[in-house]
Amino acid sequence: MNNFWDKSIVKRLFLLLLAWYAIVVIVVTVVGSGFQIIQTRQAIITSVQDLGISFTPGLSNAVWTFDSDFINSNLKGIVLSPNIAAARIEDKTGKVIHSLQVEENSGIGLLLPHLDEIGFDLWTKSRKDNRIELGRLFITPSKKAQIEKLRQGLLIILIYTIFTLLILGGGFLFLGRRLLTWPLTQLARAIESIDPGRDRVVIGLNPENMKGEIKTLLDMVNNLLLRSTKFRQALDALNKDLENQVNLRTAELSESNRALKKEITNHKHAQEEIETLRGIIPICSHCKNIRDDTNSWHKLETYISNHSEAQFSHGMCPKCSDELYGKEDWYIEMKKEEEESKE
Repeated sequence: MNNFWDKSIVKRLFLLLLAWYAIVVIVVTVVGSGFQIIQTRQAIITSVQDLGISFTPGLSNAVWTFDSDFINSNLKGIVLSPNIAAARIEDKTGKVIHSLQVEENSGIGLLLPHLDEIGFDLWTKSRKDNRIELGRLFITPSKKAQIEKLRQGLLIILIYTIFTLLILGGGFLFLGRRLLTWPLTQLARAIESIDPGRDRVVIGLNPENMKGEIKTLLDMVNNLLLRSTKFRQALDALNKDLENQVNLRTAELSESNRALKKEITNHKHAQEEIETLRGIIPICSHCKNIRDDTNSWHKLETYISNHSEAQFSHGMCPKCSDELYGKEDWYIEMKKEEEESKE
């Protein structure tokens, strides 16, 4: 969470807003500068016109009476105005009578529009009230004054822009972090603290801090978690059922396998028994011994016991008993008892 601010949407929105605001400020500054130039120009022209109208009567009398001192003093009074760069007087033929210049406009404010000099008629009346043209007074506005007024206007615009940026930027950052970054941080921490092993996983946050899109996002995350829990429970049930089916089927297959193995074993034993006693067995006609594949001779009992599951118990038949023990007294007596018991 330490680097959450580095990836915060509030930061990206702030930078985007800052870039947009910079563009707007540049456009507004350019437009405002244009209006400022126009207003400054108009103010200077108005100031020059007012100044010319106030000095024209006195200069007309001075030109009519050829009072050079008065003319010079009036021209000095004109150029003392901060909005004036130069002033001159021409006669009717265009010849310069007097001129006074306090600054050079050439090379100053090349990007600013040129301020043309403004002319005023110098005239007087004859005894018959006829207008007599004496010449013209030309006053040149000062570009320095225009630049200074423009600089003051731009400074005001710059101060206003910086102040507005600080207020709006600070407010945006505060509200953005309060209404967006902080709730998203809480939501991210809550998601990280989720225990997938619980039966129910729902993010519980203070609803007063979750409003609008953040509340919608929280509801969507909770719904997703609940659906995930249900899917997990259903998957666990399916896995358990599948495990039971696998165990049951495994037991059935194991039982079938054991029965099949037993059947195969029995079949193999029967097959071996059949194969062992099948065919012609060479047997001695006198002693009844049997010859095997290695030409070895074995007693009948031994051969059959080795090649089958049969076992022998020894006894004696009546014929052999008579041949062996017929002359013995105890045998004769036993035979008599057996015959008497039969009767």
